Amino acid sequence: MTSTLVETLVLAVGEVLGVESEAELFLDHGGGPREVQFWLEGAGPKTIGKIKSKGKKPANSGPDESGRYTTVENFFRERYGINVDSNVPVVNVGTRQDPSYLPVEVCVVIAGQAAGVKLRGRQTQNMIRFAVRNPAQNALSITTKGAGALGLTPQLNTTLGTARPAHYYIVWDEIFSVQKPQPPFENAADLLEDLTHSMCYLFGRATRAVSICPPAYYADLVCERVRCYLKEVFDASAESSISGSMLEGGGGTGRMIETSDVRVHQNVRNTMYYI
Repeated sequence: MTSTLVETLVLAVGEVLGVESEAELFLDHGGGPREVQFWLEGAGPKTIGKIKSKGKKPANSGPDESGRYTTVENFFRERYGINVDSNVPVVNVGTRQDPSYLPVEVCVVIAGQAAGVKLRGRQTQNMIRFAVRNPAQNALSITTKGAGALGLTPQLNTTLGTARPAHYYIVWDEIFSVQKPQPPFENAADLLEDLTHSMCYLFGRATRAVSICPPAYYADLVCERVRCYLKEVFDASAESSISGSMLEGGGGTGRMIETSDVRVHQNVRNTMYYI
């Protein structure tokens, strides 16, 4: 499909309107496309020959009052203030007197369904604005801070059944959301996903990838180490209760947890060590 040829599918229900009247009504709006081809659905046997004779030659649209042709780009620019690709195929979702064109990618054509419902102006504009944007713009409108999510399975041993997928929720992103992605990345989500996946191969206690991102893995290890330091408190009887920072054992004698209880020795404070 070239910029000078736009093939538009027009569904005619019944035999009320002929090809000629459809062409006249369609080409009334600002000249329309330069060449239009029409197909009729459900044509009766008596009209097949007549339709074939009329449809052999595509209907050509003449210039408008100013002596120029109205292209698809000009229609979208003048009607909606949007710049679109000259090769975009369009479908009329409005009336014949007041046509409204939508990109074919956002339209679903159901066979045998009459076009009896017209989209409202705001619906049409919203669909067009969403369809003609690039993927990066769509990503920004779909994913918001606190609503983003991604799933990864960095482990390769999926055939053994031991690989575990991880699901991440993006609570806040003040790094990639303000950067302009460079190829091959198309948006901020691609950058964050690639970084998370790459970091899964940097876990210090494994030679292969781990199932979750190492910062989260390390945080879990830190919590486990703190539990080891507070073994006498957490391994109390089942009747023990925790209230704020006051931990009471089963015997009823409670004490406050102090910083010195979980203090790491100076010699190993900046070193990864095992317990």
